[in-house]
Amino acid sequence: MKLALSCYHQTNLAIHILAGLALFGILRRTLLLTSVRQHVGAAATALALSIALLWLLHPLQTESVTYIVQRAESLAALWYLLVFYAVIRSAASRSILWPLAGVLACAAGMATKEIVATAPLLALLYDRTFLTGSFKESLRRRWAVYIALAACWGLLAYLGISGGSGHLNQYVHTSYASDAWSYGLTQLGIIPHYLRLSFWPAPLCLDYYGWPLAHRVAQVWPGAVMIALLLGLTAVGLLRAGKWGFLGAWFFVILSPTSSVIPVFIQVAAEHRMYLPLAAVATLVVLGIWLLAKWLLGRRARLHPISGSQKALSWAVPALAVIAAATLLGYLTSQRNHDYRSVLAIWQATVDARPTNARAENNLGSQLRREGKPELAMERYRRSVQLDPDFFMAHFDLGVILEEQGRLDPAADEFRTAIRLDGSLAVAYNNLGTVLLRQAKPALAAEQFRLMLQKDPNSPLGYSNLGSTLMKMGQNDQAAEAFRHAILLDPSWAKAYAGLEAALTASGRTEEAAKVHQQAVQPNLQR
Repeated sequence: MKLALSCYHQTNLAIHILAGLALFGILRRTLLLTSVRQHVGAAATALALSIALLWLLHPLQTESVTYIVQRAESLAALWYLLVFYAVIRSAASRSILWPLAGVLACAAGMATKEIVATAPLLALLYDRTFLTGSFKESLRRRWAVYIALAACWGLLAYLGISGGSGHLNQYVHTSYASDAWSYGLTQLGIIPHYLRLSFWPAPLCLDYYGWPLAHRVAQVWPGAVMIALLLGLTAVGLLRAGKWGFLGAWFFVILSPTSSVIPVFIQVAAEHRMYLPLAAVATLVVLGIWLLAKWLLGRRARLHPISGSQKALSWAVPALAVIAAATLLGYLTSQRNHDYRSVLAIWQATVDARPTNARAENNLGSQLRREGKPELAMERYRRSVQLDPDFFMAHFDLGVILEEQGRLDPAADEFRTAIRLDGSLAVAYNNLGTVLLRQAKPALAAEQFRLMLQKDPNSPLGYSNLGSTLMKMGQNDQAAEAFRHAILLDPSWAKAYAGLEAALTASGRTEEAAKVHQQAVQPNLQR
């Protein structure tokens, strides 16, 4: 198990490093373009390396790199960056290999995560801004490339329809729902939070469940003003063919699939969404400071002659600043990674960061229960219910622990509450049925198992429990039919064979029971 986890982490780290190298290549080649070189001169490589290094070491990246299930974010970002690198290389080469590589990277990205849907448009904007100066010229030179990139949207649509991309599930399963307008308004408060974390990455949080949804602009007006100003500066920069405007476009366009009006209510806010947009912030800061230092040095040179030692110092100070920033970010990242040392630690850190997070409290309780601390788990479950009485999983998990303690009446109440809050939770019907069965109410229990099977018709557990309940009611033939369904769904489940044998025996069908018994003694059955 530890070896498998180590391989996962090493793979995630390798993806992150490759993404950093791709970002470095894009930045270096962009800074070496004639229209940009006049501002940065020979410092292009050093600046590109500084930006990529700070981006790689930033603590905001830990969720995408350290948290295994968020690999999709870093992998999609790698494909995204490779699309840009291929477009840049194709502009300076007549080889078909670079355009082909860009299209393949785009297709792979679309199959990885939906954020790559913006890559063709942003690549065209880059082409216009840095390579040709107009959309018309960019399309004239590389029309085939952009048609091929746009064709990848067909793959994304196909995966969305067929369910081939698992990430689409988060758009439809919601823990608390609202409309797209409220979701979009809420982002006006969340995006400034992302920007603050870019400059002051504390406290970081794995789960932002419970972030209050906004329903009126007045609730988020500071963020709305800030974002309107940034969008305005971006638009002005792009309309005047300025290079700085592209950084704003990079930030907002990449965030747009998850941070606009497309609801992702299971995660209204998530730090991993800043993985790629953070590159724009890092670029703006590093280049801004560099150009400011260069301007101040030039102004001083016009007033007083500058010696060779002063020129050397003008290089040494920025280099030391980058080293200091990289060291600080690396330290903060190592501290954040310490929170990921265990399931218990990361949920405790999440609760500490957002004490009003009901889902984090509930997840912390579930881990405490797994570690054999039921009383501490119970406290967390009750705290979760107190924070959000409509959070169905807290009621369900509280019911589970009450059932384990033999407190059947309150357990049944919690399961009923969970069902009332989310009628699609099939396992809640099952657990309520088992409680009713323990309370000697087989008819009511059978009703719950049937409701479970309506929600999840492919559950062998539901059929097996229904069969056991029907036997207690003396309905042995119907019980045998339920056990047969369970075996059909899971031919390796020994308990279903045992139940079927008992039901057949009770019905007087001994020959059939004997055949089932022979099947039940097979060594490959689950005990």
